[in-house]
This record gives sequence, structure tokens and C-alpha cells, in this order.
Amino acid sequence: MTIIKYKILNPITDHKKPYYDYKRKQFIFPVKAKYKYFLEAAQFDPVINDNNYFVLLGETKFDDNCRKCETDMYGKCKLRVIGELKDYILSQLEDIRGNLKVEYVESGEDYDVFSIV
Repeated sequence: MTIIKYKILNPITDHKKPYYDYKRKQFIFPVKAKYKYFLEAAQFDPVINDNNYFVLLGETKFDDNCRKCETDMYGKCKLRVIGELKDYILSQLEDIRGNLKVEYVESGEDYDVFSIV
């Protein structure tokens, strides 16, 4: 049941859904494949007049700007996000809820694209 009338001050984080681990400073979300590299990306959307944020994940280093990530034995991908994407994730968690939504968008030649909503 969702309470709409009140603002929830300290939402409980569901660790089965995408979340940010403040202690380890990692963004963690479930995936079906075992990824080794990631790339943070944004795309301007004129409809909302703001950026949409994406994470590109691959098993090989598909770009010079890729950084290493970890996929654990439970199928959770762990990323150390920095800069603009980290600020976006933290602002979404503070303003809305304890979890984010990560959606598969498409696949490129060597990577898969996920949007962060």
C-alpha cells in the first residue's frame, strides 16, 4: 500500500531492486549477464528539457572511457558511479524513494544499454 498524503522520510531500501549502497559508494542492480566494464552516459531530451541517464555494460572494454564493474554470484552488477550520474542517483533517492528503476533499452555491438529512471 502506498501512502500518498504524506511524504515518507526514511524509506526502506529493497535490496532486490536497484539501489545505492552509501557505505561502499556503489550503485547496485540486478542483471542477467556477467559484465566486466561500464560506461556512464546521458542523452538530452527536449521534451523534459533535461538529460536522461544511461549505463552501458559490456563483457569487454568497448570504449576507452570504460571503467571496471563487478557482477556478483547473485546476479547484481556493482558500479562506482561518479560525477553527474552519481549526483542524479542520489537526488532521485532523496526526493522520491529508496530504490531506482533500471530498464534495458537496447544492445550495441559489444554492450547493453540500461536507462536509469
